[in-house]
Amino acid sequence: MKNHLLSQYAKKLAICGAVLTIGAWLTGCSENAGFITQCKLQGGNTALCECAWDKMSEKYSTQYLVAVGKGNVIPPDRFTQEMRNAFIQCHRSK
Repeated sequence: MKNHLLSQYAKKLAICGAVLTIGAWLTGCSENAGFITQCKLQGGNTALCECAWDKMSEKYSTQYLVAVGKGNVIPPDRFTQEMRNAFIQCHRSK
């Protein structure tokens, strides 16, 4: 039951977060400030949100993530799933 709830929480956070944060990643001083802010507004804590950013940065360059955040690049179909997986991994490790 706990894993099921974790999966539902992570899925909801990742999907909502992906939709709402892509356009807001760059509103702060650093590349990830907007992402962290929007992620926290969706229910994540700072550690979880920073971890998810780090995981996504392992797969995509900061330049690419910046382009996605600005809407200059349409992310691949797998992007939302990768973000979901990042949140799940980060949630489990905390």
